Amino acid sequence: MIRLILQHYWERVPKIAFLSVLIGFLVPSTAMAHLVNSGVGPFYDGIAHFFVSPEDLVLVVTLALFGGLSGRKAAKLLVVSLPVAWLAGAAIGSHVASLNAPEFLPAVCILFAGLLLAINPKVPRIVPAIFASMLGLVHGLLNGQAMATTNTPFLAAVGIISALGLVGNLLGALAVSLKANWQMIAARVLGSWAAAIGLLSIAWNLRPGP
Repeated sequence: MIRLILQHYWERVPKIAFLSVLIGFLVPSTAMAHLVNSGVGPFYDGIAHFFVSPEDLVLVVTLALFGGLSGRKAAKLLVVSLPVAWLAGAAIGSHVASLNAPEFLPAVCILFAGLLLAINPKVPRIVPAIFASMLGLVHGLLNGQAMATTNTPFLAAVGIISALGLVGNLLGALAVSLKANWQMIAARVLGSWAAAIGLLSIAWNLRPGP
């Protein structure tokens, strides 16, 4: 029975998620270069930006699951440190003239986070929070730079933080509740898909020009 459930999960859900996110990554223009204009204010622009930006969404989902699999205390530390680091990065990035960051930098972050979830190493509970802080700081810097480039109010960053905080808390709690072996395997499979997405996105960005 467990085998049939896991097979169903493998054949349908991960492949659909993988293909959906991969399509978003293979679009030549990166979502980091602009912020969504929802028409209802910068705060909601930030929320919308998070949910339509695969490089942000996949990273948060992957880190939240990794934190949850690492234990309740690790998950709590991660869901606090990630938004704080992201917000700090956005604040810094919004005052920097140019970061000159490579386009594939978000993909490197996703590759690293995906490998962490797929391998699921047994580490002290502070370690997932440290990794999340580092990766969140990088993405926050890129978001802040995008806001500075487009003269977007900083309130958009608060919207991004609110969205990622909600997703991180929900998925972190979900991962903590996973007890069955097949459930934990399924979560780690998602990590392998995230790592594959990151690797493919790096290859796409490094492809030879026409």
